[in-house]
Amino acid sequence: MKLPCEMMEDLLPLYAEDMVTDTTRAAVEEHLKDCETCGCKLDMMRQDMTEAAVALPLEPVRREIRLRRWHAVIAAVCAVAAVLMTIIAWQSTMTFVSYSACEISVETLADGRTEIQYIGPRGLREWNFDGVLYVAPLGSRDQRGGQVTQSISDKKAVVFVDVTKDGETTLIWGELPEEDKGLAQVMPRLALGYYLIIALVMALLLLAVWYPLRRRRIGRAAKRLGILALCYAVAHFLVMGTVSMSFDMRRDFGFIAVIALLLWGLASSGERLIRQMRQDRQ
Repeated sequence: MKLPCEMMEDLLPLYAEDMVTDTTRAAVEEHLKDCETCGCKLDMMRQDMTEAAVALPLEPVRREIRLRRWHAVIAAVCAVAAVLMTIIAWQSTMTFVSYSACEISVETLADGRTEIQYIGPRGLREWNFDGVLYVAPLGSRDQRGGQVTQSISDKKAVVFVDVTKDGETTLIWGELPEEDKGLAQVMPRLALGYYLIIALVMALLLLAVWYPLRRRRIGRAAKRLGILALCYAVAHFLVMGTVSMSFDMRRDFGFIAVIALLLWGLASSGERLIRQMRQDRQ
């Protein structure tokens, strides 16, 4: 008996997936010999099944490729940004200029103000104590020359503080009060050294916690924080070198923190890329 097309609509999906008995298969094939419409429907079903079977395993592969590209982009951006920030930190670092390396000229203006020019420095660090202005000229790390002009109107005296010689002072204008001995102490901040020690200790402790617990969530969190602490230590050496004293704490710590985060992003993305490459080899 030849099956009607209405019944074939119910049987074709089962036939396409080879889920019918031999008797039903023979009846379906007998119908398909004379029915071009049902044959076309069967071909379309098989094509859809093939596309679905191919697309299903490819979707995780596409997702993996997209993630790999994002990790590569993030790693590259973090690496370039870290290098640029390190260069900017080094180029913008100001160092104190010695008294002997600074040429000073003093001029009294018509309006009664006094103008002092410092040839050699690029900036000034100033402290005001009881009407006496203490100045410590600053120059660039590469010691390229500059010029700074300072206008004095209500100060009793101006004293040059030579930080390079343990704060040695020299009167460059005015008269010091009798009670003022002309001494000033310009002390650097030492907190960056303490931060570096804390970062190194935290890195060791957290990585020690990570190893025995590396298969647990707390172990993975300890690893990430340990790497961040290690990146801070690396960033400190990139910005400050082997020096831990700072006369501009906010600026130096800001550069170190930003570079540390960039290195951490580079390390995290790079680790995932390496892990994916190892999986590909396996």
